[in-house]
Amino acid sequence: RKVAALSAQIGQPRLDMSIAAWSAEKLEAHAASLAARVAAARARKEKEELLGKVEAALWRKDRSAEPPMGLSTMSTSELREVLAALEAPAAKAPKQGDP
Repeated sequence: RKVAALSAQIGQPRLDMSIAAWSAEKLEAHAASLAARVAAARARKEKEELLGKVEAALWRKDRSAEPPMGLSTMSTSELREVLAALEAPAAKAPKQGDP
């Protein structure tokens, strides 16, 4: 069941029919391989979503500007920081009459 669930998560709805004859060790190794592929796919999806959000925030800020060249090479944590900085409300400047 674990192998079937992991296979479905990475887009492989069909199972190898010979899987029933596999040993427990081979099944565990295959499940571990599938789990690694699922984790990589999730990380890639998260990064792509963050990249899209950052590009949208940059576009909302200045519609004529192009996104920076190295944006796609940033890590997920760096993209989160950039997005937080872009979405943070700008500090209000004090009015001239205020002390």
